[in-house]
Amino acid sequence: MSAVEGFGKALVIITGASKGFGRALALSMAPRLAEGSALILAARSDDKLQELKAELSCGESGLTVRCVAADLGCQAGVDRVITEIRDVDPDIDHLLLFNNA
Repeated sequence: MSAVEGFGKALVIITGASKGFGRALALSMAPRLAEGSALILAARSDDKLQELKAELSCGESGLTVRCVAADLGCQAGVDRVITEIRDVDPDIDHLLLFNNA
């Protein structure tokens, strides 16, 4: 599926992204996003997030992938994710949040 048939330029936030359903969701969403989209991956395991980022970034899709190693069960972790969201270009077609944590 191409980005034209998918979600267009979007900001996609996936919590619990380092393994299982969250990881599978990130791999499924990435090809559906248009150039200039941003994918924010949040989970407690930075190593697994970085592995996923490397896998997602191996193409020339123009997708920005950001990883946030954080425990979303505490305010400091939530604040780290919010900081990453604020750094994304606001010119998007869609905002998608997959709260899998």
